[in-house]
Amino acid sequence: MATVLSLGAQGALLGTALLATKESFAHDFHKQAIVEAKEGGTVLTDAFHINWPRGDMVRVLKNSVTKGERGDPFSSSRTPIGAEPKRPIYLFNTDSPLRSTTGGSGSHGALRGRGRRTHPGRALRSRAPS
Repeated sequence: MATVLSLGAQGALLGTALLATKESFAHDFHKQAIVEAKEGGTVLTDAFHINWPRGDMVRVLKNSVTKGERGDPFSSSRTPIGAEPKRPIYLFNTDSPLRSTTGGSGSHGALRGRGRRTHPGRALRSRAPS
């Protein structure tokens, strides 16, 4: 954070750095996947587009969706893969699994930091190198 602020940024996105803490409400499956991720274990994709601006890319951990094993992400049908209290979680949804999420852990968009969105106005960007 200090580095990007010293380079002139007004803020920094640190979500992934804090995701695996005990205070985080992330699902244990998601925390473990983030902790065990290796270099090269992520991909930029637009497959996870539900609740996300169409065409914007998101960085996620590689999984069955990013490998193309779960079908067409842009079909008109929505497939429930899990649930949170009072709502379903659909395949190709950008919602990261929370402690309260049931089912579908391997198909969620396990978000990982350092992604670049295609519309710079939608996120803070720093001048710090990636």
